Amino acid sequence: KAIYGKIMKSKTTLSSHGTAPHTSPVSNFLPRVQTLLWKQALPALVLLWGAALPVQAQLVLTLPADALIIDMTAGGTATFHATLTNNYAFDLYLNSDAFTVSDPAVVDDTLFQNYFVTPLAGSQPILAANGGSVQLDLFQVALPAATRAGVYTGVLTLQGGATPLDAADLVTGEFAVRAAKASAVPEAGIAPMLASLVGLGGIGLLYRRLAGRTSGSGRGV
Repeated sequence: KAIYGKIMKSKTTLSSHGTAPHTSPVSNFLPRVQTLLWKQALPALVLLWGAALPVQAQLVLTLPADALIIDMTAGGTATFHATLTNNYAFDLYLNSDAFTVSDPAVVDDTLFQNYFVTPLAGSQPILAANGGSVQLDLFQVALPAATRAGVYTGVLTLQGGATPLDAADLVTGEFAVRAAKASAVPEAGIAPMLASLVGLGGIGLLYRRLAGRTSGSGRGV
């Protein structure tokens, strides 16, 4: 009986092994390797895809590309006209600004403040989402009299966000003024005087020609 029991136990063990599904260590290892490789490759693929997409600035500030001229002898002020375009998906408030400029130039941001921050009439304006745009005189730069000839540069930063309390840096723009001699412009009375002299010269030439014809015909008689 003891021997019979051992034989039956062995058959039962063999039967259970025969009915169990056969799994190879290699087949268990490959899916793990594939999953690991995919997890490591996915961030790189995302970066490559992002690099292939065009990058669009969220707030676009367009300022004059060339330096604005200010008379170096008398000094004066140059007004910078700008275009602002909001590419954010939300309406944008411009709540403050910051700037740097080389001496002796001075920036006056009253135009920006009066339009965007503390408007003289009505509520604080916004730049509409997804392409809202405005064109306006944004700020001024002044040079004192007797400024040395040359180019004076600066950088303007506009700050704001989705609420009137936000003050994140949104965009920066470079600008420049040039101190130079004013172009020579003829006085108002000189042009009419020149025209008169030209007219008198033409009349005198016509008179001489007529006089020459008259004297010539007399000699032929």
